[in-house]
Amino acid sequence: MIKLNEEYSINSDQGTIVFAEGNKGTVNAEYEIQGNKGKGKINGTLQNNVLTGTFHVDAATGLIQFTFIENGFDAKWKQGIEPGPMKGKWTGSLNSQSESNQSINEKTSLSPEQLKWFEEETWDYEKVPKEWFESKQFMLADVTKYGRDLKYASDKLKDDKEIVLAAVTNVGNALEYASDKLKDDKEIVLAAVANVGNALEYASDKLKNDKEIVLVAVANYGRALEYASDKLKDDREVILAAVKKDGRTLSDASNNLKNNREIVLEAINNKPNSIEYASDELNADPEIVLTAMSQDAHALYYVRSEEILKELAENSSVAGTKINFKVRDLVSAVQRLFEKKLFDEDGDVKDEFETICNDWFDFNQIIYQNQTMDGDALLSIAQVQFNEYRPSSRDDVRDVKEYTRDLLIEAIELNDESLADILCYGLSPQEYVDYSDLAEKACELLWNKSEKSYADALMVIVTDEDEFELTAGISEEFAKKIIKEAREIDSGEEEDKENFENFVSEAGLD
Repeated sequence: MIKLNEEYSINSDQGTIVFAEGNKGTVNAEYEIQGNKGKGKINGTLQNNVLTGTFHVDAATGLIQFTFIENGFDAKWKQGIEPGPMKGKWTGSLNSQSESNQSINEKTSLSPEQLKWFEEETWDYEKVPKEWFESKQFMLADVTKYGRDLKYASDKLKDDKEIVLAAVTNVGNALEYASDKLKDDKEIVLAAVANVGNALEYASDKLKNDKEIVLVAVANYGRALEYASDKLKDDREVILAAVKKDGRTLSDASNNLKNNREIVLEAINNKPNSIEYASDELNADPEIVLTAMSQDAHALYYVRSEEILKELAENSSVAGTKINFKVRDLVSAVQRLFEKKLFDEDGDVKDEFETICNDWFDFNQIIYQNQTMDGDALLSIAQVQFNEYRPSSRDDVRDVKEYTRDLLIEAIELNDESLADILCYGLSPQEYVDYSDLAEKACELLWNKSEKSYADALMVIVTDEDEFELTAGISEEFAKKIIKEAREIDSGEEEDKENFENFVSEAGLD
């Protein structure tokens, strides 16, 4: 069972991690690993002692899964948020056994049955006598150790300041179960947000407008700003504190402060992608764009200025300053720009649809002609430009099907691993694009670039393991070739091998 708010060691003291209850049923964690520059953060959901989520550390993001066992865990992870085998491994163990049961014995005089319930940790609340939840002595011992158990307390005890204070000091979000009266108690709410910033969600409207409380909340968890009053979302000191903790909280600032240069610079210095939430004026400001992209080139994806995007397309610069970026991010930013132009506020297509599509096509041609195209960028243009947004009445645009196939062939010839992945799984066959004869080329490229494990084989040949469907466009003969090679190499986890053989058998590929 997972132990919240207690420290685990990772890989025999190579690092530490602490799990805490997050918002709306999630679990958060903060960890430190030798060799990383900063602290990492994890957010996920817990089900049957398995925590599945994402991690963020330094500039890296990835997938991670913990399986909790008695006083420890086994974890596996991978960089990148795309589905795939998790080959990174962690093992964890509690640094010290909780002394909470001992404290309960020393500080209370519970009945033997109650003490046994704490010691066994069965958590079968349906079998707990109703009178225990009405006993101040029992509930005080309970919420001191497990704050969220406040939800089982009687209404009278949910209005008891000593009990509620003990609960929110242990788990701030236990404030959700306090009486309305205590949700309006400044001491209680300060203790809650000091423990978990987003406990601000459960405070009274009056205290959501209390600057001292909100400052403590956002200093603890920047995104707690979401729950602050509109007045404090327009308070410069509050917003600065929030964006210094998490730049993307700029999204909850007032429009006035989204146009404040100092605040926007603080936000993007913390999280470059927070440029997405800057006002249109500052999103188009060369200094702001350069600051964001110099820290993370992917921030380009959130630039909305047509003028800046065109300068990047033509000569890879902003205000004359050369900058490195992924061409696919430029294509995606242009897509966001033109999709916004295509539709009105009600989501209806504008009358100028054809003209806008033509302008979009011309913009993509500027990118194609002036940038070094990688597979991702080529496929992005093929997927977007020649889908529902393709020009339909231009003499200078070749047949859509022919043009798209040429782009795909050019992408495959680049021998780019990521494009093969996208070609296999991201570009679904369209009625006007027949690329089935290219799919095997792309899948073979992906297979040859992989470690050729059982998991890799499934990734290449399978679209849906549950429905036993092969990747669109590949033949059974091609799939059997991959299956044979995977068996000869015999590489991967035993569980992966079992899944592989099960699929082969059920799909009739033996």
